[in-house]
Amino acid sequence: ALNKCQEAEMPFLKGLEVLPAEESAKAITDSEAAVQKAEGLATQTKGFVRAKLTEAKRYVKELATSVTEELTAHQARLDGLMEKVANFKKETVERKMAALMAEVVDQLSPCEKKVAALAKAVEVFESETLESISVDALKEALEKAATAEQAASAAMLEVRKVYAEKQKSAKGPDAASALAKVQQRINTTQKDLATAKKSAGSAEKLIKCKEVQTEEEAKIKDIEEQVSKAERKVKPSEEEKAMGVESAKPSDEEVEDMTTKLMAAQATLKASQRALDASIAGAPASSKDCLQKLVARCKATQTTIVEVMALTKDQRERVMSDLYVRQGKAKADEIDKAMEKVDEAELPFLKGVEVLPLQETNAAMTASDAASAEVQGAINAARSFIAAKNVEVKKYGAEASKPAAEEFTQLTERINAAASKLAQFKRETD
Repeated sequence: ALNKCQEAEMPFLKGLEVLPAEESAKAITDSEAAVQKAEGLATQTKGFVRAKLTEAKRYVKELATSVTEELTAHQARLDGLMEKVANFKKETVERKMAALMAEVVDQLSPCEKKVAALAKAVEVFESETLESISVDALKEALEKAATAEQAASAAMLEVRKVYAEKQKSAKGPDAASALAKVQQRINTTQKDLATAKKSAGSAEKLIKCKEVQTEEEAKIKDIEEQVSKAERKVKPSEEEKAMGVESAKPSDEEVEDMTTKLMAAQATLKASQRALDASIAGAPASSKDCLQKLVARCKATQTTIVEVMALTKDQRERVMSDLYVRQGKAKADEIDKAMEKVDEAELPFLKGVEVLPLQETNAAMTASDAASAEVQGAINAARSFIAAKNVEVKKYGAEASKPAAEEFTQLTERINAAASKLAQFKRETD
């Protein structure tokens, strides 16, 4: 029977790590049959020897001694054979479980390699010199990591599908043990995959932070230079201070240009600070310090702008009020020019002809619609402009705000008159 076990084991001793499925199934079946037969014979033999040992005790002393010695030798030999059968049975179970899990392992092994490749790809994101790596280099590494992650995730999905199928079909404690071992490998691989994904996610955040940092720093630096120039125009030089001069005297043109730029700079700095604050909230620890320093620069520059504008308050309010009035008049002039096109579009209907030819009517209506749309657009733009500048001018002192408010009132009347004329034209051409 032991020879049968050895014969059944031969296919597994060929040096192949995994036998073909059909050959493996037959070899396992043969092994189980050989084990069953060997265990049966061993049990019978063991019972026979035990019975004869008991019977030998009734023999005369010399015969009993010799028979007992010989039966004990046979019993020892039997124990050795049974141990070999037990070992072979254990190996057969392991081979059976290995065959059962082969499909899962076939999927898991390449999956582990793909996860290892992903881990290698994200090593750069764990570097101590990460902050010094350029955005382009990080993006290139992230692209490679994304490709590796996609392959690893897809492989893990297939592993779990196959494993779930085996869970349904595998029964018994041996199968449960084999499943547990494979599950442990799957869990380890899944953990490695999650860790690599986290590293890639952190890198993505870092790239976004670096892009925001680069973009906003360039804006802030440009504004700082503008503010510095403006500051030099309104503050006396060291030589002037020594002579007792408390403030510089820029021209109206310089104040107008400076104020326009500083107001735009204030809006840009506010937008930059919002962008930086949003990035800081989710930024890696390594990036927060740089972003916070940029926020501090934004605030410091805003403070300087307020100081510069305060030094030219009266002149600035007068100059900007005049500018807004000029711009308002320009927008009103645009309405008048657009209304001329409305008058031109109306001419075909003023010929005294009761009904125009169809082609001429269509052309006139098209021209009328286009002219009306242009005027309406100009009216809307002018009204929005005056409303906004009215609010701003009201913050000025009375000396600058009162004349501007009066001019805006006249412009509003002029715009309203054009709007009424346009409405009349629309009613007549509908």
